Amino acid sequence: MCFMSCEVMAFVYPKSDAKVNIPIGIRGDRQQVVFEIAHRNPQKTIYWTLNDQFLGQTRLNHQMPIDVEKGTYRLRCVDEDGVELNRRIVVQ
Repeated sequence: MCFMSCEVMAFVYPKSDAKVNIPIGIRGDRQQVVFEIAHRNPQKTIYWTLNDQFLGQTRLNHQMPIDVEKGTYRLRCVDEDGVELNRRIVVQ
């Protein structure tokens, strides 16, 4: 992987073609799924959308906890310079 030399940002979780399970807490309650991006410059702001719905933005710690149901989604992350990542996500 040439992340540091040629990529500006990359998905840490989920990996490509991964199926994501909804975490269950010790009391049996559904938890949020936490998606993560690595950025060459962590101080850049990243804007997160799921199926074109704005989720929020991150800076420094690029983790986004999301409440999701089972299904297929498109996660899109765009940094403040317009660099974009997209990932198809299957939640089971």
